[in-house]
Amino acid sequence: MRFFAIIPLMLHSTTILNTPARRMSLLLDKTFASYQLFPIPNGRSLVVLDGLDNFTHKQLVVHSLWSAGKDMPEFLDMLAKSIIFDPPGAIDTAIQTYVEAYVSPVGRHTAMTSLHFDISSSCSGAVWHNGATYTVAIKGAPEEVLVRCDLTENEHERAIIKLHSLAAHGHKVIAIAHASLTHTVSDMHDLSLHTRLIFDGFISLTDTLQRTHMVAINKLEHLGLDVLILTGEHSETAYAVGRELCIVTSRQQLLSSKHMYTMSDDELSAQLLITKIVTRVSDSDKKRIISLLPKQI
Repeated sequence: MRFFAIIPLMLHSTTILNTPARRMSLLLDKTFASYQLFPIPNGRSLVVLDGLDNFTHKQLVVHSLWSAGKDMPEFLDMLAKSIIFDPPGAIDTAIQTYVEAYVSPVGRHTAMTSLHFDISSSCSGAVWHNGATYTVAIKGAPEEVLVRCDLTENEHERAIIKLHSLAAHGHKVIAIAHASLTHTVSDMHDLSLHTRLIFDGFISLTDTLQRTHMVAINKLEHLGLDVLILTGEHSETAYAVGRELCIVTSRQQLLSSKHMYTMSDDELSAQLLITKIVTRVSDSDKKRIISLLPKQI
């Protein structure tokens, strides 16, 4: 687990076994793969953890499908076409397992090009050659995919309602879409923002939380350390998982990164005082948050 810990300088001791910092260090050494300590002169103690997925067993399983009113065989076909095999990620592996268990084996060598995950679009997929045309099958963060789909206002609203319903159960939700092109693309950057996608539906995936990590969070809080989690997950997913981890009790303790963009540094620093989980964060968002933490602790 990538880990940041910010603790008061007066507690930063590795020689006295009964100090809160020493007990924290022993706990972190035992539970997490790596971490860094950032001592500060004074104030409250804060632990910042990077990613909710680090609390799970990393064994994603497809839980449910929503085909947005389309025929299920058509949706499953596009779902299978979105898989990347070179190499497959956790989501690709889960999709492949599901499709092969319930439909048929997935051909590994049919796709013309794999479109590896692109941070700026939060999407990945594959290109398939169909005679004179090319089909691009895309999977990614629902908000990023939906905004590029050719949907009516009612269709978009219906999709958002379903997205929130799936995410509220703590599931990881992925949108599936496709486009038909007259030319091929080699990566996600080649797929123009002006290319309108056809929305196929959602898949929801589940994982189980590691009990050891849940216990560790509880122990950290008993040592007087507040916990802040930075995650790329949807807010509803983060809220459900945060409740299971006993980190949050209300949605007011969550902050979406999109709200950060309208905040000054002083406003964001103040908001972080009451925030437990920041959602949909990018690497640049994380850097900004970490840089501001000493100002508000």
